Amino acid sequence: MRFRSLVLAESAASQYVQPFAWLIALYQEEIVRLTTIGDERSKRMKEAIQHRLSDIRTIVNSAQSFGRRDRAMWYIMWYLNEYLIMSIAESADAFLRENPTFLKARADAVAFKKQVQPQYRLIPGRFTISMKHFFGIPEQRIQNFNFTNWREHTPHNILVLFTKWENEWKKQTSGTVRIEEEPVARPIIRFPNGWVWILLDRPSCEEEADAMRHCGNAGGQHTDRILSLREPVEIKGQKRWRPMLTFIIDGNGRLGEMKAKANQKPPQEFHPFIIELLKNSIVKGIKGGGYKPENNFAMADLSERDLADLMTARPDLF
Repeated sequence: MRFRSLVLAESAASQYVQPFAWLIALYQEEIVRLTTIGDERSKRMKEAIQHRLSDIRTIVNSAQSFGRRDRAMWYIMWYLNEYLIMSIAESADAFLRENPTFLKARADAVAFKKQVQPQYRLIPGRFTISMKHFFGIPEQRIQNFNFTNWREHTPHNILVLFTKWENEWKKQTSGTVRIEEEPVARPIIRFPNGWVWILLDRPSCEEEADAMRHCGNAGGQHTDRILSLREPVEIKGQKRWRPMLTFIIDGNGRLGEMKAKANQKPPQEFHPFIIELLKNSIVKGIKGGGYKPENNFAMADLSERDLADLMTARPDLF
């Protein structure tokens, strides 16, 4: 079976396989030779070479997941450069050590690395995870970065630059969270000022935790869900939410923790939004509890007028 068919059926993948084509051909020729011999040692070597082909397939598939050709080719070319340098130590590549095509390609790779980044070693798994992380961040400088001339952008320099930009982005967006779509984040109540009570379809949320400086219900029950009161904001043209309150609702519709930022008691200015939530049919009761329960919203926090209004609308909560 041809290697390209193992990578992906789509013809679009072939452009990403191309830089490895000459190396793949050498591997395939060696597999044919070892198959002809057929002894136990040849079988082991054949399996080792097939693992090397699998490594290339993983590299190509990861590159394609980056969604843009310039990103994918940059990633592939640097991986190929490092792959050639490190392959000299691989037992599966022993047959290549006398191949002039391979030796010239490896010598060029070594010379190029010494010229541009002699101290940096590209660690495959870690590097891939880092790039997937950065490409998932809605920071415009990262998203718009052009990798077309791959030789000008070493992995080390890109990681340093993108880390810097990510940290700046985190400062700019501090206290806010990204906008998620339904059903992951379902609007429950919308207010005239644009604020929204949103139901998050998960028991805990790291983003909510970071923005609100609390645990985000880490360690809560798997049936818990998060109700977050959020204000729409725009930061450098990017629309985001700024959480104001975090309430936890259990699988029976009962409210547990009901806090403002940093686990503080919700201020009086938020009572109108809380009252509307309590009037909503999603709330079946109040149980309180959790961390610092004394800081939860309590019915006693309401004014007599608001309390009377709520008792009329939801007597079942009292």
